[in-house]
Amino acid sequence: MVDISIVVPAYKEKDNIARTIQALEAYAVKQPYNIEIIIAIDGCQETFDAAFPFESELTSVNLSTPNQGKGWALKYGLSFAKGKYVIFYDAGLDFPVENISLVIATLQITEAPVVIGSKRAAGSVIKYPLYRKFISSLAQLTTFVLFGLGVKDTQVGLKGFEREKITFIMDQMLVKRYAFDIEMLVLARYYGYPILEVPVRLYLNLTSTGITYKSIRDTFIDTLGIFYRLRIIRYYQRQVKKKKLLEKKTATA
Repeated sequence: MVDISIVVPAYKEKDNIARTIQALEAYAVKQPYNIEIIIAIDGCQETFDAAFPFESELTSVNLSTPNQGKGWALKYGLSFAKGKYVIFYDAGLDFPVENISLVIATLQITEAPVVIGSKRAAGSVIKYPLYRKFISSLAQLTTFVLFGLGVKDTQVGLKGFEREKITFIMDQMLVKRYAFDIEMLVLARYYGYPILEVPVRLYLNLTSTGITYKSIRDTFIDTLGIFYRLRIIRYYQRQVKKKKLLEKKTATA
């Protein structure tokens, strides 16, 4: 029986993926619960070739083609998860694996369905360039203005969920690439799921896939798309109604 599923999305991470798997396995074997590690590679054969030799009883290495974006990779990885709780953890080891323990403990103790790492939570230790801090602050201001989201940080690559809740959320999501974190948390809030933030230690690994002007622009466009679907055409609301109606018809059939 699996207690915790750790899903690791990866694209151009051939230089980091082996270290990431080794660190996660060393962490997993020391924990008092059963952990599975799911590597979800998004259309990069080089990363798959670097990761596959490390597949084991603990770790599965999965390749999806073609490349569709980090949000898609997380959804793909989630499809293999069996644990009660799911942890999304970025490749590259920006966050030491020990950060995962606080997310798991918070999920278990508080029974909150969504727990996210936050650079702005009290107790966080962060070391990353000033321009990244500016970009992060701009993203948070945008999400606050558009959605009133009420969380201090949406972008940290360490998040934990009850598997049933995140599966339901991701079934409604449309963003595959840049603003998937924002859509994920906007929907969690819309569906009434409490979101708790916990501190993290962050030491930015500059060999991982970086932030570009294009990714910033496309994230902003995707974010506007989420706002349009949520506030203007009420797409998500209609999807939930359709799902409930289908479940009712199935139950009475």
